[in-house]
Amino acid sequence: MPLVLGLLELVGYREWTESLGDDREWRIQVSQARLYSVLQEEVARYGGFVTPLSYDVMILVLNGVPREHYGRLYSVAVKFSPVPVSLQIISVDEPSRLKPLGKPGLYIDTIKDSPLAALHIDLNSFTRLRRHGGIITPYLKILEEYITLAKLLGDNAVPAYLGGDNVVFFISTSLVRNALARIESVIDTREYKVGVGIGPSARAALAAAAEALHTLREGRVSTWYLIVKA
Repeated sequence: MPLVLGLLELVGYREWTESLGDDREWRIQVSQARLYSVLQEEVARYGGFVTPLSYDVMILVLNGVPREHYGRLYSVAVKFSPVPVSLQIISVDEPSRLKPLGKPGLYIDTIKDSPLAALHIDLNSFTRLRRHGGIITPYLKILEEYITLAKLLGDNAVPAYLGGDNVVFFISTSLVRNALARIESVIDTREYKVGVGIGPSARAALAAAAEALHTLREGRVSTWYLIVKA
């Protein structure tokens, strides 16, 4: 059961950044943040989710998003991007195989839609680490764990850092148990909780995963919990 993904590429992005002069980084960050914010809100309107890999390349998780909305998403990206935009929408089993096209336009492949899973991983003791070890140490810890997990699940998953001590991986529902086993193999079971959500869209799967995490925090009887949304 494949993921339905939109690969959004800002074409000519490097050339644009270099045209801004030396005092440019704040302008680049503002532009990136504006595009990401508007696009995330628009994609969520239809049930999807955006993960900004390097900001000039973003992945839109579009399972459950009706095809008639694809053009709207592309139009919003074009309106707020400082450069031309390429949006390639495709069904894939291995997201790591996606490659930017390098040319502007909206390109839609044959879509095979299906429910998907969101694995929302919450590291334990993050607040305690901040209080006793300062703000940098726990930040480095979550990045280290994120990179480890992204490498472990990377071929079949779309990763996203959510902020704080939270990361999420979108995967096919058929790969959930294998992914959980891999996570357990690299992280001490005392250090994390995984809310697993399955739903018809990324937004529904994330909501189910958040509910699953709440159940884990209340019960504290396991390292993972699964909730399925219709």
